Amino acid sequence: PGYRERHLETALPRDGGPVRAVLGARAGAHGVLLGRDRKKETATVRFDDDDAIEALPMDFVAEWCGGGTDM
Repeated sequence: PGYRERHLETALPRDGGPVRAVLGARAGAHGVLLGRDRKKETATVRFDDDDAIEALPMDFVAEWCGGGTDM
């Protein structure tokens, strides 16, 4: 709240770290970063809610440092 998108940068954890989808159909969902493809600029995530594995644009996910799972 109160920040413009151009002032924000998403960061990804190391492989195996917690992430949260911040854009797209999965926005708000939590998961684990399985890997990244810097050439394609995608992040592969296993989502906690259904164990689905998806490759998303890197800008669609960010490292999750929060405690709860509410958005």
